[in-house]
Amino acid sequence: MKFNKALSLLIFIVIFGSGCVSNPETSSSQSKPNAGLVANSDSDGIVCTYEKKLGKLIKEKRCTSKRDREIMKETTEETKREMKSKRIQ
Repeated sequence: MKFNKALSLLIFIVIFGSGCVSNPETSSSQSKPNAGLVANSDSDGIVCTYEKKLGKLIKEKRCTSKRDREIMKETTEETKREMKSKRIQ
């Protein structure tokens, strides 16, 4: 009886301990600032991100091209300038 308890405790510790072992490939990708980004294998500049949408619990995959990201950046900067000019007046 004690042997079964000791064996099951040992198995539990081994399984639990193996879950804490880090993979060098995984740990290096997690230390990057863009860990949520997944680049396509194509070299056309498409980047996919997992974004949480308002009111949803599950993140959705969203892929954008380099041109789309430039347009979003320009639009954001323009909106910031408009908001800042309205505050000054």
